[in-house]
Amino acid sequence: MKKGFTQIIINSFLMIGIMEYLSKHEEWILTGIKISDPSVDEETLMQIKMIFHKIRENRNDFFLLKEYLFWALNEGPFL
Repeated sequence: MKKGFTQIIINSFLMIGIMEYLSKHEEWILTGIKISDPSVDEETLMQIKMIFHKIRENRNDFFLLKEYLFWALNEGPFL
């Protein structure tokens, strides 16, 4: 069997679910978020970063990011 690399593409719905699960467990810390979709404009990226920083201060604000990502990314992939 030949060894190599495998690429996994996770859509935004699944990734947000994973992030939400981890945000509820204090032993996990969400340290960053990367949006690699070139169609996402700078204003949207700045809004995501602003909401992300709110989460770092208060985990209960995750729902703000979840709702915004569903709206802004429209189920696109996180790469």
